Amino acid sequence: MFAPEQIIRVFTVSLIHLLIVIYMNFGNVKRNTISKVFLFGTFFAVNYVIYSLIEIPGIRFSVVLVASSIIIKFIYRLNYFESLALSLVSLFIIVVGDFGLLFFFVNFLKFDYLSLNNLLYIGIANLSFLFITILVIIIKQIVHGKKHISKISTNFFFFSCIVFIVFICTLNLYFNKQIISANPSAVIVFNLIAFAIYFFVCLFLVLSYFSVNKQALLMEQQAKEYEQLIEYTQIIESLYQDIRNQKHDFLNVLFSLKGYIDSGRIDELKSYYYNSVLKEYRESPQNHIVSSLNFIKQTGLKGILSYKLNQAVSMGLKVYVNIFSEVWFKGMDIIDLCKIVGILIDNAIEASVESEMKELHVGIETCDGSTSIIIANTYLNLPNINQLFKRGVSTKGKNRGLGLCNVKNILAQYPSVSLKTTVDQNMFFQELVFPGSG
Repeated sequence: MFAPEQIIRVFTVSLIHLLIVIYMNFGNVKRNTISKVFLFGTFFAVNYVIYSLIEIPGIRFSVVLVASSIIIKFIYRLNYFESLALSLVSLFIIVVGDFGLLFFFVNFLKFDYLSLNNLLYIGIANLSFLFITILVIIIKQIVHGKKHISKISTNFFFFSCIVFIVFICTLNLYFNKQIISANPSAVIVFNLIAFAIYFFVCLFLVLSYFSVNKQALLMEQQAKEYEQLIEYTQIIESLYQDIRNQKHDFLNVLFSLKGYIDSGRIDELKSYYYNSVLKEYRESPQNHIVSSLNFIKQTGLKGILSYKLNQAVSMGLKVYVNIFSEVWFKGMDIIDLCKIVGILIDNAIEASVESEMKELHVGIETCDGSTSIIIANTYLNLPNINQLFKRGVSTKGKNRGLGLCNVKNILAQYPSVSLKTTVDQNMFFQELVFPGSG
């Protein structure tokens, strides 16, 4: 017979088993959605049969323990020891929660034991078991600090609040109806206790939420720094290779000049030098970039600009560099400066590659006591400047738009440095202004 009380009880027990298996297994083993649904369905079917056939709680819980351990072992593919441990945790929550709730109702609120075997009480009891399960899982995740802690705790934070609010409201309605006429003081005492529990539980959930998100942000920042370190390592390797190539080319030119000198063909040497060597140097975009960047006295910034601009040239962009005097940027850590310039250059390259004119301009100018790094590019689709620095906002598709948000976060540490964004004549300008540099 499908009694509503039994369906509620079996559903809750099966759900608690499922949550414990998913979020509290020792190795953080993950399975697909189909496996989880199949696991819950098997729990529900087996538990319903056990609860229907066995009425003695001690025997019933023993059979549920063995059956759930076997189900976990073969469906979720955990070892026997872990399957048994997870089943014990689930049953411990149910048994202790049931005992505690009965003790509270019978001894504190003076309810008759037989009157508690109704649909409303069973619903309240199972809701409380589910809430306890959620708290246990959140505590476990905070203690162990897994990488998936933010996602789990955020979901459980909202889920827990909803469950607890429904739980408190249901209890209040139940008590107000049952005992307000017989024992009004009990209602007042219960409301005070419920409010205190609600306050401390919500405080715990809020603190937990901010704690785990702080850890998640820290891990995200560390991951980004690691990716940037890998990128800078690749840049250094590329610069080293460029230097070797330039040295090799330079030696080839010297040996070609030596041939003219040794044979005494001075007129041919002059012609070769002015018409070939100097012409190639002047017309080579890489040589133009190198000669202009020599005015920058900070090696790190010079290196990343050289790498990015030569990369842009290799992608078929028209690169223009305008630096006419020596510069040294003050007021910002060199690592942060390289991060910002690298992000701005990357964005400019991506936008100019998609445009028709395919132009990239980099300039450094000094005016009124301040020095500016100006990065300009042609574009195909103009972004909304007012939304540009918000996380996730990008014209480049889904899961993009984090770079400029990172730029904004870095610049927040340097109030004297500003970034101006403008559009003029089909060119998108980003101007990084440093007061008192030069």
